Amino acid sequence: MKLKIYSGVFFAFCLGLVMSCSESQDASNPVDPNEYEKSFWMHTETGHAKDYYIQISLPRSYYETDSRKYPVIYLTDADYCFNTAQDLTLVLDWPQREVIVVGIGYGSPARLRALREAEYGDITDEDGERGWVQFLHFIEEQLIPDVESKYRINPYNRTLYGWSLGVLFSTNVIEENPLLFHNYIIGGGGRRSLYVDNLYRKWPDLPVNIYFGTGEYDGNLHIMMQFADNISSKHFSGLLTKREIYPGLAHEMITKGVLLDRGMKWLYSIKPIAPRLRLAMKSGGVEACLEAFSKLKLTNPDDYDFDPVHLLNFAESLGNEGNTEAEKAILRYVEQEYPVRKVTIQILTEALPDSETLYITGNHAELGNWDPKMVELKRWDAKTWGGSFRILSGAELEFKITRGSWETQAADSTGLELMNFEETINLDTLITKVVERWVDKIGS
Repeated sequence: MKLKIYSGVFFAFCLGLVMSCSESQDASNPVDPNEYEKSFWMHTETGHAKDYYIQISLPRSYYETDSRKYPVIYLTDADYCFNTAQDLTLVLDWPQREVIVVGIGYGSPARLRALREAEYGDITDEDGERGWVQFLHFIEEQLIPDVESKYRINPYNRTLYGWSLGVLFSTNVIEENPLLFHNYIIGGGGRRSLYVDNLYRKWPDLPVNIYFGTGEYDGNLHIMMQFADNISSKHFSGLLTKREIYPGLAHEMITKGVLLDRGMKWLYSIKPIAPRLRLAMKSGGVEACLEAFSKLKLTNPDDYDFDPVHLLNFAESLGNEGNTEAEKAILRYVEQEYPVRKVTIQILTEALPDSETLYITGNHAELGNWDPKMVELKRWDAKTWGGSFRILSGAELEFKITRGSWETQAADSTGLELMNFEETINLDTLITKVVERWVDKIGS
């Protein structure tokens, strides 16, 4: 029964296994506007493999714009998991994010099995270079420049995926050049405490996100969780982590799909900004905190919730902890960068009896923080209701309209519950919305 939890992932994984690989194409060919998949061979003069089979999957919205840049995930073991990752990004429920997938493979599972230990570990090549060093050189000096010159990729949002032996390679990358990737999904393996000690001496800030995942019955579970514990205990000032154990699963093929699914959903969901601000505070005080907020909003606008109300909440928490100087500094920053705007919201609806009242509820204290009967709207005339609110510039508002409860909220013309109304506030604003029906009056 536990495996039932992951039936969707298992379906996507099995579907990926039976899908055939794209035909090999020359890497210099221009992108076909109707082509969402591309595959080609890349050659390098050093290392064990010499030749890599590269597969690329583009989001379905890729050709709808010529300016949008997308996050990217680079997959090791792509001969096993490329189609799985592609299915997860295209088939499963991904409301927040579309991702470009780049698979680094060897042309067949058999060739991968023959080369992965040498490629990901310390086995030296004919020039005496360790395998993982040469593999990293290929990715950093050839693959990333080539792919990111052809496709609209956000260079501030790269993810590296490593499973089992791939954990050895991924963690070597973290130690050697952690800023090459900003996110890491690793599972089915770990590193000893000596590695973590060396990593902390070299990169005490370590500004990356790491997702750890492994099966409940994986033989490497202990070392994986110990590795995650050691990483967390060092309190790297820029590091965010999440770890999960998958019930009923072992060191097996399906676990790779679960790791991809859970890891990508965590990394590519909108995360609260407060933990990142607190990490920055530890490393450089309030100046570093505000600098981190401004920089992340520019480079990673889709990764965190940048509503300035979270800065106010963070400032309040610092004040409660006795750090009143930092609290005042953040309040001054908010006042300067996010001035208060007057937001007027008017609702057009059918005439309601005098005994009825409309309420607004949303993701802001001024809007009642999702209490369906806290903030009343005023009846302006028989069919118009409204109210004015003080909202910080830059706020991302979401709200609904009710008659006092969730059972009496606004509906569309078919009687279905309306999605949240959404507005970004930059200036004094008049927002007009039409409510045609109510969920409790379907058929009336």
